[in-house]
Amino acid sequence: NKAVFFLGMAAKPLTAPTVTRYGTDLRKAIVDMSKRVYASTGKPLMVLIKPNEHSRYENLVDALDEMNITKVKAYAIAKITAEDTDILKQQGVY
Repeated sequence: NKAVFFLGMAAKPLTAPTVTRYGTDLRKAIVDMSKRVYASTGKPLMVLIKPNEHSRYENLVDALDEMNITKVKAYAIAKITAEDTDILKQQGVY
């Protein structure tokens, strides 16, 4: 029931991976990251949602709901990579 988020690519993230809970914590993280990205690039945030094999369907639905609530226009569900899994392990959520 936790999410990990970061900006950039898993191999070389631009921000440190951060663990958050679903709901208002994840919502705040998305809003803050959206503002940061727009301020530095003038472009909207693009979110990749990468559930792992242990993820609950409910959490995927919650993440999709947050995309709607926070008005993120560009998002995709993508396959999790080994690098992503390593980040989850480092954060203690895998």
